[in-house]
Amino acid sequence: MLTSQKGAIAILEKSGTAFEASNLYQERYLAELEAFCKEQERVQREKQKEFKPNSPELFGEYPKFSKALAKVLDPSDEIQPAATEEQIGN
Repeated sequence: MLTSQKGAIAILEKSGTAFEASNLYQERYLAELEAFCKEQERVQREKQKEFKPNSPELFGEYPKFSKALAKVLDPSDEIQPAATEEQIGN
């Protein structure tokens, strides 16, 4: 939208048409982006809170790795339980 607004400004300037440029699109874009980022951070914090209770064996065996992993979990990440010895053998 911002690019098309700049294009419209260029056309109006070239034709000599009087206009007043508005930064409404930019302001709304930034507000929506900020809201989106805050929501993503909230979702990520929730995912991190669920990680330790859902993966106690991982925290027990690899505490430092688990803490580092919890900090970078993405909402789309999925960690499955460890494979059993039988599954590994197969």
